[in-house]
Amino acid sequence: MATAAASPAGRRRLQQGDGSLPSRTRASKSLGAGGRWREIDGVASDDGGLVATADLRVASPGYFATLGIPLVRGRTFGTLDHEAAEPVVLLNEAITREWGGRDSIGSRVSPDGGQTWYTVVGIVGDVRQFGLDRRAEAQVYVPLAQARGNLTGQVVVTTSGAASGAVAAIRSAVRAVDPDMPVENVRTLDEIRAASLAAPRLTAALLSIFAASALAVAVAGVSGMVATSVSRRQREFGVRMALGATAEGLLTMVLRQGLTLVAVGLGLGIVLALALGRVLRGHLFETPTADPMAIAGVAVLLTAAAVLACLEPAWRAARVDPVSAMRSE
Repeated sequence: MATAAASPAGRRRLQQGDGSLPSRTRASKSLGAGGRWREIDGVASDDGGLVATADLRVASPGYFATLGIPLVRGRTFGTLDHEAAEPVVLLNEAITREWGGRDSIGSRVSPDGGQTWYTVVGIVGDVRQFGLDRRAEAQVYVPLAQARGNLTGQVVVTTSGAASGAVAAIRSAVRAVDPDMPVENVRTLDEIRAASLAAPRLTAALLSIFAASALAVAVAGVSGMVATSVSRRQREFGVRMALGATAEGLLTMVLRQGLTLVAVGLGLGIVLALALGRVLRGHLFETPTADPMAIAGVAVLLTAAAVLACLEPAWRAARVDPVSAMRSE
């Protein structure tokens, strides 16, 4: 993806210059602006229409196929959507949801209070243009050939070869159609995605380290507590063994007592997690505050850790020699 600034004439020459790219390379364009759009056809409301603030995207016919943006209904742009043709637009699903989910294909929208009208010819999928941690914004797409004014946008290229080779081809293609058109900020989508996810990944890594440390401390604490209890009950275990208790019975008893405390802690922890989830709801993005699978997974993990923590002290209790235990007292 490369950023380029283009005038209307430059955009036309750039769209016609795709043939200068290698045969394994496919290019498309996207330029951004903004505005308020009003839909009026078939809508009965006090102000005669529905108003939405939308992000304007100017796209060439191959833009949606290049980025894999799905066509939900209608059609995308084609070669017949030229400068002299009827003005058309595509809407994304986010803006249709703002307009009540109605089928907007065939309706007309205007960005300038009714001076210019565009016919909606298709609905496309949502794109998170401003970060993966933000909701998809309402977007309106206009054909590149019908765009007005000077805009700065991106040339999006897919290639089956190395990305480094495509960069030189993009610069050469742009210079061939307009030597004065600047091309900068050339990056791959993987680089853009990595930059967007860098902070969340660092946060997740730090939280994972803290969680692992907390789990290790908890396991050590449970193991130490059960070990202390076992060491203080040596005579009791010796008496039980002398009266006929089996090693398996003592092992089960110690494990049951240790896991009972863990079960109480898990119950309190789940209640607190559900309560704090409501408080943290505003800080979570498309993440449920009460995920049954996550809660069940954490409960299983903590139970397994508790079993391992209790197993060694319980095994020592099961191997107590009754004679030695009673003599030590």
